[in-house]
Amino acid sequence: MQKNNINLPITYTKLSNGLRAVVAQDHSSPVATVAVFYQVGFRSEIKGRTGFAHLFEHLMFQGTKNIPKNKFIKLIEETGGIVNGTTQPDFTNYFETLPAQAVDMALWIEFERMINPQITQSELDNQRDVVKNEIKVNVLNRPYGGFPWIDMSEKAFTNWQNNHNGYGDMDDLSAASIIDVKSFYSDYYNPSNATIVVTGDVDPNHVIKKIEELFSQIPKSELIPSPDLIEPEQKKENRHHRIDRLAPKPAMCIAYHAPPRMSNDFFALGLFDQMFVQGEDSLLNKSLVREKGITEDIFGGITFEGNMFTSKDPMLWHFSMIYDELNSSGHIIKLVDHLLNTTKDKKNISKLLPVARTKIDSSLFHVLQRGPYKGIGLAEMLAAFSFYDDNPFLINEIQDRFYDIDSEQILNVIDNYLNKANRNILFVKPGA
Repeated sequence: MQKNNINLPITYTKLSNGLRAVVAQDHSSPVATVAVFYQVGFRSEIKGRTGFAHLFEHLMFQGTKNIPKNKFIKLIEETGGIVNGTTQPDFTNYFETLPAQAVDMALWIEFERMINPQITQSELDNQRDVVKNEIKVNVLNRPYGGFPWIDMSEKAFTNWQNNHNGYGDMDDLSAASIIDVKSFYSDYYNPSNATIVVTGDVDPNHVIKKIEELFSQIPKSELIPSPDLIEPEQKKENRHHRIDRLAPKPAMCIAYHAPPRMSNDFFALGLFDQMFVQGEDSLLNKSLVREKGITEDIFGGITFEGNMFTSKDPMLWHFSMIYDELNSSGHIIKLVDHLLNTTKDKKNISKLLPVARTKIDSSLFHVLQRGPYKGIGLAEMLAAFSFYDDNPFLINEIQDRFYDIDSEQILNVIDNYLNKANRNILFVKPGA
């Protein structure tokens, strides 16, 4: 069975300096998104410099040679647009969503950011303090801070590149010097390591011409070797415990190592995720939320950042919950295992499969149109397919890949991946 409702007009080219450029037309509204992705994230960091990718994201908003700091964001906001950036495990991105007629200005701003960032010792000191405060607010002084994305990655992975805290260690951040910053910029912030994605109400020929006109001025750079992210096979269940002095209730995350990205098993797991975790009609929500009232919400998926297509391997399929202390963790795990075992039936999977496909369709269209940053969800996927697959046209094929999966393949994934030997469980307990 095949179905394909995504049929985006995509233009893809590479400049002589290695820069990738992707344009996706969408004339439904007079809005466009310009996003530049650099293939550097948490997992690119080296020991002693944790949190550096995130720190650098902050530094890249401090103005350029030709755009003063106080004008950098104002230029976009004066058009009625918005500007932001994010750091993820495998890339850092900077984007503007704004009226389509302002695309040329946004491209010039990103050109300036790539070639002329003004990073001084005072800006480094200032933004280092900003990042440290963000860690205190979002992780150290918040209930369930870092749960589960930092905590589970630290426990389930054994390769340091995958399991270190990407938000950063305070001592590492304090030790970062202006020399380190300039070296990081030289290594990663160049066209050879970047993809520009423009989506929305634009003319692809004009956009590509403008990108070539600006960014071809920057010379090609030698790429830094990609870090080794390989994980050894896990052969037994691992259980981990953490005390959270601010948490009012216990919490739990259960995670399994996921199949290789873009494999048939990967797409099969994506469908099972819709059956088991996603939405109020999922099996976990029906059982643990609606029927037994053990928790108010189940949250999870494949990867902790972005969506299942925007990370490299290795990834984790996970689900988490905060629950009342009246329920023991052992009881909840038994319920989860029972639910998994009863699901391993071809009739059950066949019954759930049509709904899972519909939910996949809905989730894909939500990603492609997500607000308030309309266009960035699509841009992230196009950049990922460009970086990892050298093929942004895959955006038009993934629905068919899901519809090609049958019940037997989903049952095979449950047997081969969703077993105890491939599982990590993290328990968070309130306490001093």
